[in-house]
Amino acid sequence: MPGACQVLAPGEKGAVAGLRHTAAAVSAWRIVGMTEGNRREFLYGAGAAALSLGAHRILGANDRIPVGIVGLGGRGRAHLGYYMAIPTAQVAAVCDIDQAAQERAVAMVEKKTGLKPKVYTDMRKMFEDRDVAAVSIATPNH
Repeated sequence: MPGACQVLAPGEKGAVAGLRHTAAAVSAWRIVGMTEGNRREFLYGAGAAALSLGAHRILGANDRIPVGIVGLGGRGRAHLGYYMAIPTAQVAAVCDIDQAAQERAVAMVEKKTGLKPKVYTDMRKMFEDRDVAAVSIATPNH
């Protein structure tokens, strides 16, 4: 079939080192007559569709990624410090059941950035917040 994907033996012109095609995959490509160009177009389209489904909003190159921190004890405060030191990150939310830990964390963020993060006692509510793009979980395993 002209233009169909062909399996190349290692060392053949055009073969990719270490790339192996299973017989089933090659047969499937031959059945649908998928050429390398069609395959590439399909992958680009599938990737774009996947990105559009998962994205809440498109971040520009100069936008900061809003991060939420779960667990505000010693390790969580260390996470706060790390994220506040990253120029492309912004601590947008904090979560802990301990009100004193919440207050310490909010004070840290306000002092360093001048911005007040949202405060949650239930991490599930923070996970639902569409303004939080990433979450750092700093809780113990007990």
